[in-house]
Amino acid sequence: MSFIRLAAAASVLIAGLAVPASANAATAYVTHSLNMHTGPGARYPVIAVVPSGYPVEVIHCTYGYGWCEVVFDDEEGWVSGLYLRDDDYEMLSYYAPLIGIPLYRYYYYDNYDHRRKFKKRIKRRKNFNDRRRKKAKTIYRRDRLSKKRKRRAANRVIKRDRKRTATVRRRENRTRNITRRDKVRTPRTIRKRDRVVRRQFKARRKTEPRTIRRIEDPSQTGSIPARRSATSFRRAESPVRARSRTRFDGRYRN
Repeated sequence: MSFIRLAAAASVLIAGLAVPASANAATAYVTHSLNMHTGPGARYPVIAVVPSGYPVEVIHCTYGYGWCEVVFDDEEGWVSGLYLRDDDYEMLSYYAPLIGIPLYRYYYYDNYDHRRKFKKRIKRRKNFNDRRRKKAKTIYRRDRLSKKRKRRAANRVIKRDRKRTATVRRRENRTRNITRRDKVRTPRTIRKRDRVVRRQFKARRKTEPRTIRRIEDPSQTGSIPARRSATSFRRAESPVRARSRTRFDGRYRN
């Protein structure tokens, strides 16, 4: 009789422990076709594919609802929580706290990922001679030295080209300075030259004696004075005025 009572009490206890887990589980719908992984991450192997629009049973999720463990078609695995919605098309992060879906912090177990921080260090015995590692080191050094040599050679070529271009520019500047005299004068240089010529003309006019021209009165002679010839008297004309007469289209024509 005592054995029967003990068995009944154990069954009631197991049922009481199982009730919260089933009560916390919630039904969600998948919005896109999702891969079901063995763990909360895309690096874990895929065990099944959940088609779009099918319901799944959510057991628990990680913090932030990034990954959730679900049950679909007698398969239990992890899917992304971003593509799970309820009947009203609400996100899982909205209604999961209201239902009380438990959250867990999940840590990757050791030596699963092949990166260095998850890999266990292999303790080697003292004076361990690994030929493969030595060979890899020599190959790495050889490649590094060849790259350094190529870089130095390239720098030498660049310096040589710079020197050549500098010498070419110097020669061009020399030829440019030589040919600059033969180029067409600009209006600025012409104005400067005109000022010099005007000064010289004024200085010459002050020193040279003026020619006095005799004017005949027509009332006294009773005749019109003859027209003067070009050779008889010519008034000295400024070179600036003479040049301004030959100006054409904004350019000076010498």
